[in-house]
Amino acid sequence: MVSRFFVEQVVFSLALSRLARLREIYDDAARMSADVDRYVIRLEGIRFRARHGVSDAERDLPQDFVVDLEVRLPIAVLPASDDRRAVYDYDVLATLVVEEGTRTSYRLLESLSRRLLERVLSDTPAVGATVRVRKFGPPTAASVDTVAVELSANRAGPR
Repeated sequence: MVSRFFVEQVVFSLALSRLARLREIYDDAARMSADVDRYVIRLEGIRFRARHGVSDAERDLPQDFVVDLEVRLPIAVLPASDDRRAVYDYDVLATLVVEEGTRTSYRLLESLSRRLLERVLSDTPAVGATVRVRKFGPPTAASVDTVAVELSANRAGPR
């Protein structure tokens, strides 16, 4: 036979556990309700191989490119709960970069960077974005490890 004291201890322990979980939920909600004034997602080091470059030699063999992307999103798309389904999917951004970076050959990093920026602003809810495209071992007279082009833009008009 189970003692009354044991049962009371179990009930008390369960109540404390439930209370602790409610406190976690309340704390999460309080953190989420802060006055957020900026929502930014950064993806650093999106890698792909492509045939970009001015010379035929640069375009003959695929080269490594690395893209860093900063996407400024409207506060309205910030998830109100701790649910993955509510957040903007980072994989969509990374896939967009790789698709566009490997879709066609660009002579200039500036052209590739501009096209990536245009795609991010047209295909996502972003209100602004910054894209940096890096290329390793560019053909220069001096020894240069990496060259990078960085462009930023904001969406024109309301969406």
